[in-house]
Amino acid sequence: MYGFIKGTVDFIDNAFGTLLIDCGGVGYVVNASQNLIQNSKLGDSIKVITHMTVREDDISLYGFVDASEKQMFLKLLSVSGVGAKSALGIVSQISYHDLALQIVQRDVHALTKVKGVGKKTAERIILELRDKFDLTLKEQGSPITQAQNATPRSLFTEAYQGLLALGFRQQEATAMLDGVSGDSAEMMITMALRKRH
Repeated sequence: MYGFIKGTVDFIDNAFGTLLIDCGGVGYVVNASQNLIQNSKLGDSIKVITHMTVREDDISLYGFVDASEKQMFLKLLSVSGVGAKSALGIVSQISYHDLALQIVQRDVHALTKVKGVGKKTAERIILELRDKFDLTLKEQGSPITQAQNATPRSLFTEAYQGLLALGFRQQEATAMLDGVSGDSAEMMITMALRKRH
């Protein structure tokens, strides 16, 4: 098992999402996340966090920009019906924090916006990973957990969705609702907007 590989970027194949990395004269083909590809340039010295999958007819390396991206990939890989290619595709489109938020809030609709994730897959991801992400967020003292503890989940979710509809990014909306509570989603959105200014 390879935990990481260190070498020089010899070739970048955007069409197939792979990097060819020269490690002491041996070329390793790495199926790379989009974040990793975007942060790689030909001739660069690079250290890639990796995971190796072994099947009867295939041995493949998957590469990530950091440890949290790999952790997310492995959690997705543990979900029944989610293969390595699908997990890598999800990792390439959404951050660990945003995925955790959507899973903890059981937001099937938001997850299905990720390319390649249908309703049934989104439901399986939420069902099988919710407890794992919920535990992770509580251990980290996440603003998501803090805000939900202070406010009924339905109001928090409604206010969060309202901020997204106003054009705020997911991380911005979460930060704006940190510590905000109220009797209605409208009140929470108003307070969150005031807090921002």
